[in-house]
Amino acid sequence: MHNGQDSNPRRAGWVGERRREPRRRVLLHGKIVYPHNSFSADCLIRDLSPGGARIGLDTASLSQDPYLIVVRDALVHETQTMWTQAQQAGLRFSANHDLGGDVPRHLRAIQRLWVDLLPR
Repeated sequence: MHNGQDSNPRRAGWVGERRREPRRRVLLHGKIVYPHNSFSADCLIRDLSPGGARIGLDTASLSQDPYLIVVRDALVHETQTMWTQAQQAGLRFSANHDLGGDVPRHLRAIQRLWVDLLPR
């Protein structure tokens, strides 16, 4: 029986999903690195899209916008922290760099860190 209401959440004005690109569930090893290499920490990348990621980390919150290294993909993302909750954070990517090639001078220490993380 049809009650006259639209059952499709997108057409019915559902606003829970605000991402521009769909994200995919992943379980990847990552590392967050703060500017000037003042601190780094391991993290798990749980969701990933071209524009951002949801990460799990041991520290309860991010104090500033970190760089995110996706170890397997040889990428570093400059990020903006969009939200934090318990031991998770949502990051929006503002720039992406391939660590397997030439990188800007300010990312060379991060590139060396990535090389150290590679399996031997």
